[in-house]
This record gives sequence, C-alpha cells and structure tokens, in this order.
Amino acid sequence: MAVLKSGAGKCNGRWSGGGSRDVHGHCFACIEAHAPNVSPFGYNSQVFFDCWADESWVLPSAIQHRVIYVNECFGTVRKPLQAAMSIFGDLFAEGNSGAGSSSPDGDPGPGGSGANGPVPLAPRLPSNFCGIFNQGATCYLNSLLQTLFMTPDFRAAIFSLGSQELGRLSEKETSGSKVRVIPIQLQRLFARLLLLDAQGTNTTELTDSFGWTNSEEMQQHDVQELNRILFCAIEDSLVGTSGQNLIRNLYQGVIVNQTKCETCGRISEREEDFRDLCLTVAGMSGLADALSFSYLETERLCGNNQYRCDNCDKLVDAVKGARIRSLPKILTMSLLRFSFNMKTFERYKETGKFVFPTEIDMAPFCEYLGGVCTEYELYSVVIHSGSTHGGHYRAYIRDIDSIGFWSHSDSIVIPKDPKTGEVDFIQLDSPLELVHAILGKVESMNIDKLCGEITKETGVSWNKRFKRNYGPITKFICKYDDQFTFDPTTNKVSLKTTRLIKSERAPEQNSGQNSERSFSPCPEPGKCWFNFDDSRVFPVKETDLEKQFCGKESAYMLFYRSKDLTQTANENPLQAVPLWLLEEVQEANISLEKQRVEYELAINTTHLQIHYAGLYTYRHGNLCPKDESCSFLPLTIDLRKSLGELRAEIREARFSSLLFDFMSFDLLTVEGHAIEAGSASQPISLQLTLVDGSILQHAFGKNISIRELRSSLEVICGIPRESIQLFRVSCKGDESVVNEMRSELDDRSLTDLGVESGEHWIVDDCRCSESDLPSTSLAEKANIIAVMVHNRCGDQWSRFPVHVEKIASVAELKAVILSQVSFHSEVVECRLRVEDDSLGLQPPLHEDLSLVSCGVSQGSLVVLELGQAPRSSEVTLKFSCSDLDESVEVIIDIGATVSACLTVAINRLQLQGDDWHVRKTNWCGEAGTILDDLDMTLSQSAVGDGDTLLLQKGKLPPKGHVNLQLFLYPSTDSSLTEDIKNLSIHRSSEVTPLGDLIIAKSARLDDLKGQIMSLPALAQVLTLGHLRVRLMEANRLSSVLRNTGQTLQRMKLVSGTKIAVQVLSQEENLNVNQIVLSVRLKVIGQKAYLPAQEFIWDDSKGLSPSALRHRMAEWTGLSVASIGMAKHFPAKHDWLVIQESAVKTSKSSKAKKKGNLKHAPFHLADGDTIGIKDLSLEKGCLASDFCTEEDEVGKKKMEKEAEEKRKTREEQRRHLASMDGIGGATKGSRPEVGIKIHVADFTS
Repeated sequence: MAVLKSGAGKCNGRWSGGGSRDVHGHCFACIEAHAPNVSPFGYNSQVFFDCWADESWVLPSAIQHRVIYVNECFGTVRKPLQAAMSIFGDLFAEGNSGAGSSSPDGDPGPGGSGANGPVPLAPRLPSNFCGIFNQGATCYLNSLLQTLFMTPDFRAAIFSLGSQELGRLSEKETSGSKVRVIPIQLQRLFARLLLLDAQGTNTTELTDSFGWTNSEEMQQHDVQELNRILFCAIEDSLVGTSGQNLIRNLYQGVIVNQTKCETCGRISEREEDFRDLCLTVAGMSGLADALSFSYLETERLCGNNQYRCDNCDKLVDAVKGARIRSLPKILTMSLLRFSFNMKTFERYKETGKFVFPTEIDMAPFCEYLGGVCTEYELYSVVIHSGSTHGGHYRAYIRDIDSIGFWSHSDSIVIPKDPKTGEVDFIQLDSPLELVHAILGKVESMNIDKLCGEITKETGVSWNKRFKRNYGPITKFICKYDDQFTFDPTTNKVSLKTTRLIKSERAPEQNSGQNSERSFSPCPEPGKCWFNFDDSRVFPVKETDLEKQFCGKESAYMLFYRSKDLTQTANENPLQAVPLWLLEEVQEANISLEKQRVEYELAINTTHLQIHYAGLYTYRHGNLCPKDESCSFLPLTIDLRKSLGELRAEIREARFSSLLFDFMSFDLLTVEGHAIEAGSASQPISLQLTLVDGSILQHAFGKNISIRELRSSLEVICGIPRESIQLFRVSCKGDESVVNEMRSELDDRSLTDLGVESGEHWIVDDCRCSESDLPSTSLAEKANIIAVMVHNRCGDQWSRFPVHVEKIASVAELKAVILSQVSFHSEVVECRLRVEDDSLGLQPPLHEDLSLVSCGVSQGSLVVLELGQAPRSSEVTLKFSCSDLDESVEVIIDIGATVSACLTVAINRLQLQGDDWHVRKTNWCGEAGTILDDLDMTLSQSAVGDGDTLLLQKGKLPPKGHVNLQLFLYPSTDSSLTEDIKNLSIHRSSEVTPLGDLIIAKSARLDDLKGQIMSLPALAQVLTLGHLRVRLMEANRLSSVLRNTGQTLQRMKLVSGTKIAVQVLSQEENLNVNQIVLSVRLKVIGQKAYLPAQEFIWDDSKGLSPSALRHRMAEWTGLSVASIGMAKHFPAKHDWLVIQESAVKTSKSSKAKKKGNLKHAPFHLADGDTIGIKDLSLEKGCLASDFCTEEDEVGKKKMEKEAEEKRKTREEQRRHLASMDGIGGATKGSRPEVGIKIHVADFTS
C-alpha cells in the first residue's frame, strides 16, 4: 500500500479541460508527529490518501483542483507549497468545472495570465471562424471589419495589392519611404481571420495605424460614421496604386436631385455621390417604404417656398425629388434610428418595427439604367443594442464563401474534452449552450439551483458573466421560450425537445447522431448566417433576422450585394492570400501550438510524495510514523497520464520493492485498520488540559464522535472511558466560558458541534472527590493559554511552547519563559515582544501590563530578545529618515517634549545639522501631520507606543510663523538706476536664491517687503514701492502680491512657499485691475521669439480680446488688423489663439456681451505669456501657428508619455478583463468625440 500526497499547480487555463470534483470513496487520515504535544501539520494542514483500481483512468480526473497547503511533513519543517492539490477528486463524477473563460461582458479577451504564465489563445470555436477581441469599446469597429472581411470582392481586392505598391512595414521608419500602413494592416488582419487557429485576434496594430494614441479604443462611436471615415482613409491610402478606385468601384453610387419648373418645364439637376443610403426609420414600416419616401415621392415648392427658375428668372412653383442614377456593386443602407425630441431636447432611439427583405429590386427607385442588374441580396446586418448614450454592436453575416461550419441554431453545440469525454464547460462561452448542458442532465430544475450550478461548473456567477449582455437569467429563459419551458408558479425551468450535439470542434462531424425530432435541411452553401459578436462567432438561422426588425436590439446598417457579382462559394479563398501572409500566419499558428503544449504541460505538472504504508502505524485515530527515519519518494508527473503510467514511473524510481499491490485495494489499511475517506475526516488539533494540569496538543479526525474521542483519551490519559469528563472552553470577550460535553452528545461528531482546530478542551476524571477537585479548578484550567516562544537571546535560536494563565502579567510570562532557558537573566537584560503574521514584530511589552491588554492570546508568537523592557512611563518609537534607508528604535519617556525627542532621533540616526523636523506617519508609512509645536510633550501630541515618526530636512519656524523661500528674479525693466544695475547679486541673468525668511503669519505685505529690503543683497533698494513680490509656481512667475491690507495667513502663504522678488526702477502699487503679462514678439519667418518684455494691462477699460488687441497695438506700434495674439500654456507646450470667437459668453444674457479674457478658456492672470506676431509679414503661415521648436519637442515627448500610459492602461485592462465588465452597454451620457483616422499624404 502506498500513500500519495500532491503538491503542485492548479489548472486555471481558459481552454484546457478538467475541473474540481467532490471527494468520493477516498481515504483521508490524520497523521501524528513524533513530538507528542505538537501537531505535525499545524491547524490548517490536510493529508489525503487514495487507492485506484483502474489503470486506464487519466490522472486529471483524480488529481485536480483540490488545493491544500502543507506546512510541515512528518516532523520536518517545510515551506508552504503554493496551490498544492490533493490527489482526490470525484473519480466517478460525470461533470467537471473550470474557471469561466469569459470576462463579465462575455468577451473572453485576448488571453490573460495565470499562475503558470500567460494563457495562450484558445483554438477556433466550432463555427470555424476567428473573432475579434474587443479592445475596450471597439465592438463598432469589429462588426464593420468582419463585414468587410466577409465581402469576397473587398477581401480579394485588398489581397491583390502587392508590396511593390504598398511598401513593407520594415521600411516604415526609413526616411523618404511611403509605406501604406492601413492597407497592409488590413491584409494582415484578414489573413489572421482566415487562417489563424485562434478563437479571436487583435486589432491593436490596425488601430495604431489609424494614429490612435489617446485611448480612442476606449471611446464608443457610431458604426455609420466609422464606415464613411474608414472608406475615406482606405481611399487616401491607396492613391497612386492599382487599388485607388477600390472603394469607388464597389461602394459608390450616384443620386440625382431634380427640380422641375411647373411654368416652363425646365429641369435642373444636381448629382451627388453616395457610399451609403441614409434612410429614415421613424414613421416607416420597412425598407421599401423608406426607399419610396426618399426616391419616389416628390415635394411641391410653392407659396413661401417657391423655387427661382433661371429660365423664367422669377420665383415659380416647382416639383422637387431625388432618384438613384447609378448603383454600386455593394449597396450599403444606414438606418437613421436616432431622433431628437424637440420637447425634451433629448435624443432617443427609434425602436419601432422596420422590416427589411433578404432580396430587393432597386429598379423602382432608379432612373433607367440600361440593363444594369438592380437585384441585390442581403449578406450583412449590423445590429445595435442599447440607447443613444451607449450600447453594443454585433453583426449577422451570410457566409458567401462557405468558410464556416454551420449547425441548426436549435441544435446546441456542446464541446467535450476529447480525452475524458466529459462536457468541457470551459469552452462554453454561449449562455444558451451552458444552460442546455446543465439542464440536459435533469428533467427540471429550480431557477435558483440553476444559478448555483452555473457558478459551480464555471466558477463565475450568471450576474457577473452574462447579465450585462443578456439580462437576468429569468428574462433570458423567457426570451428563449422555444428552447426552455419556465413555470413561474414553481419557479422551475426545463428543456424543450432539442437536438443536442457534443463536439470537439466541427459540428458536422457529429451529424450522424439521431435527432429527437425532424429538422429542416441545412442551408445551401453560401446561404448560412452567423452571429459575429466580438470574439464569439456562432450560427444563426435566417429567420433570426426578423428578431432585429424592432426593439432596443435592432438592425442599424444593411449591406446588400449585387446578384451579378461572381459567386465565390465554390472557390478557395486561400488562393488570394499573398505568400508572405501565408507564411506569417503559419508561423503564428506554430507558435500558438507550441504555447498551448507548453502551457498544458505547465498546468498538468504536479509534484507527488510517495509514502510507504508499512512505515506507519494507526494509533488513537491517527496515522503515525513508526520512527524518525520515515521518508518519502518525491515524484514529478504529468496529470494527463494514466494511473498505469504512474505505477510504472514509481517502479522505475526503484521504490516498487517497498510497495504492496495498492491497485487492488478499495481503502487504505494500516495494520488492519481501515483509514476512513473524505474531507470530513480532516485532522484538527486540540489543546487538552489534563487532570494534573499538564497540557497536551493532539490531533483528531473531525468526523469522530464524542464517544470515539473518549475512547482515544482513555488510551492517551489512562482514565477509564466512563470516568472521563470533557469540557469545551470558548471565549466570550475577555472571559472564558466552560461547557460540559454531556453523555447525550456522545453520538455527535466534532463536525456537528462546530469544533475548530486550536480549541481548548479540559479532560477531568469524575472519580476524583469534591475535596480533591476545588470548584475553581475548571475556571483556572479554562484560563490557561498556550503561546509559542521564539528565543532569540543565544547564538542558536529555538522555539518551544509555554502555558500560562490568561490573566497573568507580562512579567509572570517572562518568568515562566526564563525558567525554561539556559542563560541567567540576572546577568543579561531581556524583554518580550509579540510577532504578528501581518503586522510583523511589535514594540517591546511593558512588564506591568496583563497579557490580555498586550494582545497576547491563545497561539500568539512571543519573542524573547536581549534588551531592557520599557517602564510604564516610557514608549517605544521608531524613527526613520527620508534621506536614509535605515530606521532606529528608541525608548523614550512619554513626558518628553517633541524637541527632546527630535534631538535623540538626530543623534541616533547620526544626522548632520539641526535643520530637521519630525512628522507622524499614517498606517502605510506615509508622511502625515507635522509636529510643529516643539514644546508639547509626546502624550500631548498624541504620540503612542509603537508609532513611527519620520524625520525630514528643513527646520520648522516658530509657532505662528512661516518660512518663505526667497529668489531674486532679473527684471526686464531697462530703465533701472545704475545703483540697482550694479548690485553684485543682480548682474546675472539667472534666478538667484536669497535664502529663507521666517516671518509672522500676522504680518502684512509691507512688513514682508521691509524684511526683504533688510537683506544685505537688497540694501540699496530705495523704497518699498521699488520691490515687487510674486509667487512662484512650477519655477515660473505667477501672481503678484498686492497691498490689499490682508495678512500673509489670509493670502494663504505657508512654510515652503517660493517667493520671487523683482527690483523696479520706479515705485509701483498695482491694484486688482492691473495684470502683469510677459509679452514676446515672434521673429518673422522663424519658430522663435524675441526676449520677453513686461507689460501691465489695466483691464478696467475692458477685458475682451478686442480691448487687449487695441492696447497691444498702441504698445507695439502695429496696426490692430495685423496683430495676432496667443496665450502660451507651457505645461502643454501649446498656444491658444486669442480671438473673440474663442471666448465663452453667458447663454442667459439677452444682450450680446463681449468676452472676458479672465474666464474660460484663457483665464488670463499674472505671469501669463502672450505671443504677438505681425500677420501682414507672416505670408504663407497659419495665423494659429505660434509654436516654437521647443514646443514641438515638448509635444512629442508628451505624446510618447501618453502612448506609454495608454499601453500600461491596456495591459491593466486586459489583466482585469475577467473582473470588470467593459465593452458592453454603459449607463449615462459620455462626451462625444469624433472618429479620426490619420493618413499620410501619398499624392506626391
């Protein structure tokens, strides 16, 4: 007999089979360690045992998804094994489960990361189509790209363009090369959609070629708008190639607008090109009605709406109408489902019924076309679900080329694991398939139980995985009333008669299965419809198109294909793919297959310990090693192997000589004792206080009864079973409550009583007389706690348990501990600490306090170390420095001042100088409140035992004062006196630091200027008026401090504020209406400016752009008409042109007001830089171009940083895709942003 113990990774793949199972028919035993008082596995350890009879069983059915954590093994300390699995599973269960593969919005996402590394992409779904992963909110893009891909004519035209015309991506960065990136990325995407063996592919490279660098993929857009913009981008990208007329030839038609004069009969015409027909939905019954309204009905122009006829040269009555003059090969129709309510001034979606046929003849709506085919077939329907504020797009597309595998939509395709033959719930992405698979096992099921089964089988609840897209489960069941029967009275749901197909990949491989009822034949090749919903693609019936006529989920765009186009259903679409694309996708498939093999190996590799049953004995309900030399065989195996192969590997490891033929046993037996199976017999450790007061730690199976526990204690304690009294100790607050286990509880198990590992029990002998057993003995025994002591005083550290009364003091605990150690405490000072699993080592304990007040309880880890224990009036503080990585611990009197505490900390940290201050820290160690009152004591400052204080550079000013940092700025005033110019400190053109200035918060501006003038560097300044004091923000000049009579505290000046000082040639006293601006004149023909000059603008005469322009004209001598002005935003490296149209005005004002430059978007204030240029001399330059070369460099740097942030957010989004619902419908209104696709200029 051998015992196997598992300890390896857990299968968390998205596409791998396997799942968790219940324990059934397996052995589970407690193991007793050599030390009689210590459990070898701790309180949370589990050991599993199993026996097998069928060597053909595959290991994943027996060893998977049972996670254990082993802390110690047979008395030898081991590190915890991460995600260790037991070797048990339900060997006889038919189902398995796995983590849900989809994100909450239903899109699985482009892979993820698991415990064994990145999860490779799943293979193609049974439909044999490759979907497109949603980047965040790109469902509108995915539905259009799938439509273009499924258009044979467009796909073939894209593939026909060679690298000679488009260029190569490797040459994209080469100077002078013109690489047409968008068509190349379309080729690569179409090749992957056609050939890549993956459930989905990414569009990241394509959207990058669009120039999307600012998280555009996270913004929802309109698919009709995208259709027009994308066609323009493709057309611009193909200029000068053989495909430059691709869009025109396939999608462009001509509409003619005609107006006929009723007086002279003259007809005037105006032609318009169109790539999609925009049709009104409101008030229309269907497509034919909408086309008739637009292209058959006419409008009579009369009365006040008469038409001016060029022939009659007067206003006349006329008839106006439109007709289609030329039809495209691919006819696109955009349904205008969004309308505007003029009463509520809100947009809303038209959800009324709008019928569209699968075939249509456009002849009635066209002029005579001379034999041109006017018959079209529907092949794509883009569907929008949601509201005007957000929603989700998907597409129903007809498989013209017969690329996919089609099955009846009422035939649910249930994938199965090819190795185990069981249902593969991990691959069930469709809620319809999932519910079918669960209900297929039973006749009916309560709806609540169905939700529980979904969570059990997939690991994800319905609400988390499907509710966003499919609604509540009850609504989903009622919607598919052709599939399910729901009884609202009993709340039960059952399957209707439905054909069920279990398949590995393609459903047609199982077409020979018997059906429970007859079905119509599959559609002809080229007539099969599929639902393309991001990365999920599955078949639908043509009749399902009728469900998209109306409702919140309804048709939004229709694509029709002319019947005279060559049918390519019998042609091989692979023939059109360029060779370099075939090779690229083939390499990708090889790489994917390699990743899947490696990932399968990683998730199916586990480490076992093979134990020989002959080395163990069964005693007191525990499996115990016979001696300390007991060993095991470590073995690493692949879970996909059979038990026969496992047995062969054990023999190859030369361990078979010690084995019995364990394949023939049903239960593990040791020395004739059958070891009971199941998790119910999990071992738990109990602390037993015996009659003599000694304490014993022992492990028992939690499935044993109280009677069996008495029998075990009879052997352990030597007390007859009938004389044993058991008392269970529980804690109620700080008090211990003792409950006797009476005889009527003997048949109940420890599990039934809710006994947990680590509990305290008292064992007494009822034969003892009352005089021998004082009435307080039970209470005293109940108050005994066991703590683990870690002795760190000697060279060799050790651990040992200590028992002490709960009400004892720290000094008493220390005395008990010292009685068990070898050194003399009279010679060496020692103290106690508590080490917490999460908080780490706590401060030294005060010996006069009780254990309860210090947080010492049952199972606590107490550290004995060298050092003096703090007195009752002392606290232990931890000091750290922002400039150092180390920290020190200091014991100091609680009555010490902050100043004394700071001095001690500076000395202990060996810091230089006295310009330091101390701050509190928050719970995560970040800097908090500054202790600015140095005379307050630590207790008054709310500093407690164990607090961490942070020392930072900088001396604090006295209470009620602020410490300002002064800088002397060079003045732009050219009329300074010689005395000021000759200031030695002012000769430099750079900013000069003047040092710090400590001043009272109650001081005013004149007081501040007076102290500044007292500095030696500014002793020659004449009066206070010759000084200008300004704030500095981001090392740039900002607001001017004006003499308004306010104190510095009211001006919100705090310690550390940077103050700029400027010396003026004349006295100055600015009022609130005067703004100090920095004006720079642009150099003609260059991206540079002359040195800045100071300009004081009095806004009392007007705050409009016109007022500023006139003032600038007077100051610069330029004409008002030729002045161009812009404000510089240095943080954005951008300029905003100042003009009347850019200034926001109040909507509520009846009279038109002139704009205020102090308001948005300019917010003109002190220190702003205004650029001026002479427009009359800037010929050929844009009036809005004020940028310098430094601005352009700064913008590129910002774009690079934004791109890095975007990629970081994308990685985070992918990592959290299974937790956050993204890409689905959203609530509330979002700011609308137009779609932009950037295309290089290929015209030259």
